[in-house]
This record gives sequence, structure tokens and C-alpha cells, in this order.
Amino acid sequence: MTVEFAQRLWREMGALTQRELGEKSGVDHSDISRLLGGKRNATPRVAEGLMRGLEIPPADQADFLLTAAGHSRAVVAAATGKGREQVSRRTPSRRF
Repeated sequence: MTVEFAQRLWREMGALTQRELGEKSGVDHSDISRLLGGKRNATPRVAEGLMRGLEIPPADQADFLLTAAGHSRAVVAAATGKGREQVSRRTPSRRF
């Protein structure tokens, strides 16, 4: 797992706990903890579940999945046609 994906996951989680994200995404909260700690890589199935649980907008889904797969922001920017500054910088909506 890349540091970039762990950072992105923390940002996207906003006010959600790991357990809440697990319930919304179908990914066990212990797996989320290992992802955030860099002890586990995100499989495509896990990344898609997290994407649904975090309610990533369609416009940001491709760069979320590419980042989960370990691609750098430069690669994601090239693949999605976004500038590097636009990739992985979405401000999460706060859930209170």
C-alpha cells in the first residue's frame, strides 16, 4: 500500500470511525486499520467497497482506484486527465 493511499483514505474518512466505514463499505474494520497502518494492500474488491462506503463521486472514482492500486499522483493525473494538484485533494464532506 502506498503512503498516498493511506493519506487519501484518512482524508476521505472525515468524521467516520474505522468501524463505521467498515459497516458502510463491507470491509472489516480490522482490515481498514491494517490499510491505514501500511500493513495491508488494498485489493480491487476492498478498494471498490471503500469507494462505495466513502461515497466517492463518480468523477473521482478512477483516481481513487488508481491510487489504491499503488500508482503515484503523477500516473493518476496522466490517466485521468487531471492536473497533479487536482488528484487526491478532494475535501471530504463532514459527517456529524
